[in-house]
Amino acid sequence: MDSLPVVDVLEWDDSVTPRRPTREQTALIGADYDASMHGWRAHADNRTCRVAWTDEGTASLVVPWDEPFQA
Repeated sequence: MDSLPVVDVLEWDDSVTPRRPTREQTALIGADYDASMHGWRAHADNRTCRVAWTDEGTASLVVPWDEPFQA
């Protein structure tokens, strides 16, 4: 969603058919290059966010994030 992977759907809107996610966990993925030791390294930060829907059925993430995900 919005070019970010969905890790988990946390809440659904059951008032519409088909159901729509209203809150989800997504991952912000990044990478960097360390020439001295490791080479390419990837990392991700999971975030919880709300999902907004247009009348046409297009979904987008609501920013700012609700909070960082705590496992």
